[in-house]
Amino acid sequence: MAKKSSIEENNRRKRMTKNAAPQRAKLKAIIADKKKPMEERFAATLKLAEMPRNSSATRIRNRCEMTGRPRSVCR
Repeated sequence: MAKKSSIEENNRRKRMTKNAAPQRAKLKAIIADKKKPMEERFAATLKLAEMPRNSSATRIRNRCEMTGRPRSVCR
């Protein structure tokens, strides 16, 4: 069994990611658009960097549904 705090921390990351996904997608679209002025793209980069790191989808750990273990995962 994994620690309850680790499982809950991962669940908090999932909630953060779900809430911040539209804003992150909007900022990433501005950054990727080469037709926008450089200043606007740089400002979007700074705003994206100010967002919490745990709101990124790559921070979510794939955990076992039954035990919460981070490895040897049963989906």
